Formats: sequence, C-alpha cells, structure tokens
Amino acid sequence: LEKSGKGAEDFNRDVLLYRADAEFLLKDYNAAIHTYDLLLEMKPDTPEYMYRQSSCYARLGDTDNALARCQEAKALDKKDKPVPGRQEALLAAGSACVDAKEYDKAMALYEDALKDGMEHGEIYNQMGLCQMAEEDYETAADTFDKGYNALITGYKAGTGAELDQAAAAIPKEDTQGLTLLKELAYNKAVCLEYRQQYRQAQAEFETYIKVFGDDEDARHEIDFLKTRQEES
Repeated sequence: LEKSGKGAEDFNRDVLLYRADAEFLLKDYNAAIHTYDLLLEMKPDTPEYMYRQSSCYARLGDTDNALARCQEAKALDKKDKPVPGRQEALLAAGSACVDAKEYDKAMALYEDALKDGMEHGEIYNQMGLCQMAEEDYETAADTFDKGYNALITGYKAGTGAELDQAAAAIPKEDTQGLTLLKELAYNKAVCLEYRQQYRQAQAEFETYIKVFGDDEDARHEIDFLKTRQEES
C-alpha cells in the first residue's frame, strides 16, 4: 500500500469491489447488492456500481429494481467512454423481463439501447423472442437475421455468411459467442416453421445439426416438419 501510494479509503474500496465480485460469482446477489450500497456510500453517483446492482436484481427476478437501477445509472453515464457493467446490466435486465413475460418492458429497454448505438447479437435475439411471444413471426425472423449478422460481423465473417462459415469464424474457446450463434440459428429456423415454410425450416434444422452436432430438439422439429410436408 505504501509503494502504491493508496490511502485507506482506496484500499477499502478495492476490498469491497473484490468482495462484491466474489458474492456475485457465488450467486449471493442480495449480499452483492449490499456491498455495492457500501461502495456507493463511499463514492455516490457511480454508474458502474448501479449497473452491477441492476445485474444482481435481474438475476433475482426483480425486474422493477433491475430496470430502475439501469435507468439511474444511464442518467449519470457521461457517454464519453464505456462504463463497465452497462452492457451486462442491460442484457440481464432485458432477459429477466422476457423470462417474466414482461415483453413491453424488455422491448423498450432494447430499443433504447439500439438508439444509443449498442449493436449486440443478444439484444436482437431477445427482441426476436419478444416478437415471437406476440406471434409476430415475420418481424421476429428479420430481427434474428439482424442479430445473426451483428454477431458474425464482429468475428470478421461477412454479412449473410453461411452457418458453417460463421461457426468457423468464432474461436472454439469463445463459448458465449458460439452459444449465441446456436440460439440465433435455431430461432431463425423456428420462425420459418411458424410461417409455414416447412421445407426451408427443415433445411435450416438439418444445417444446424450438421454444424453443431446432433440435437434432440432439432431432430424432433425435423420429424415434425416432414409430417407437415407429407400432409400438404
């Protein structure tokens, strides 16, 4: 501490930050919220701490506090540089709203993020799920396409790249990116099914299995789609 030149307050803040991280990773979200309250007492109006609290509330399923904390943090966000925790908080709060079937809240949050220039495949993926829940499958299909392209262009794959090319562009150790790609590819195929484009949907699911390996849900969809084509 003497060599770093840090005072007692800086040291205490560092310790509390580590503690909050540990509590979050242990999924003790109420404890983490309390620790961020202590940090806010030391340094009020810090957007990062509020975004972190929003993520905690989201994981507790408390959508009202998750959204409120997110909005409070955004009001203090000076926009001159990225605030740590903002993207995570937005995605967590939106996902919690989707899980709670509060689709209007989720859509408002995501549309606001897009206006701020926050292009992220997961935002589009969650928006598409909201639109599917409202049975707006055509709009959902377009939204999933936007999410797919937003994701793969971030990995230097060209817009509209085939699924195998997109998967090859994402490093194998990047499990988060691959998981999102799988979700978007699956959801795109489901939209085709709901729009009664059975042949195209079957082809999409078959490609999905070819790229990601055998999948029970995808196999079930293929079997169902075959019966629909036989009936027609």
